[in-house]
Amino acid sequence: WQPPDPAAREEAQLPTVEQILERYVQAVGGRQAVERVTSRVWKGSRVGADGVLVPEEVYAKAPNKLLTVTSYPSVVFRMGFNGAQGWAGSSQQGGRDLDEGMLAQLRREAEFYKETRLKELYSKMAVAGRVSVGGREAYVVEATPSGGGDLEKLYFDVQTGLLVRKYSEAKTVLGQFPSQTDYEDYRDVEGVKLPFTIRWAIPGRTWGRKINEVRQNVPLDDARFNPTTGGD
Repeated sequence: WQPPDPAAREEAQLPTVEQILERYVQAVGGRQAVERVTSRVWKGSRVGADGVLVPEEVYAKAPNKLLTVTSYPSVVFRMGFNGAQGWAGSSQQGGRDLDEGMLAQLRREAEFYKETRLKELYSKMAVAGRVSVGGREAYVVEATPSGGGDLEKLYFDVQTGLLVRKYSEAKTVLGQFPSQTDYEDYRDVEGVKLPFTIRWAIPGRTWGRKINEVRQNVPLDDARFNPTTGGD
């Protein structure tokens, strides 16, 4: 007789990818509530590594348009995706196209209904275990982006079902380059739960975004997301 393998026992107790994703959809408010919203405007601040707050606004429109406007005292930075083209620019330099890696990331971020479309956004998903994230237990789902890209790890809180972290490692000439996004302070906005604090971390640099106000189903002109207008 051999004692049962603890790893095998833990694996047997893990939920399936489908169960985790369905619970996530329910946790954020359910498919109907999510898809009832067609546009969203966040207002808040970018939090620098030094803790300094800079005014920041994010505009999003279904199905896949996104614009971020960060207003420093002497320059305004914009980054956007208009459904076909990704770009970045400033009030001093104008617009420029993005490199392939950043464009792929921005395209996924611009997916307005990403909460309900994870199975389409990732071609392959597998439950990889259960770990602690910020003192709370989370299920880890390894996900391969559709259309190519680096493997991502998605962390879903065991108790709430919400997405609390995203982690990836890009291959560079200097080796693996890790990138981490943490989603915190979820609040209910007209039936949909949204993170009001987002933190990003790469080697040598951390920054974040704190949201003060969210408005939904506001009229947004498609031209706002084009590099020529840049959100003016």
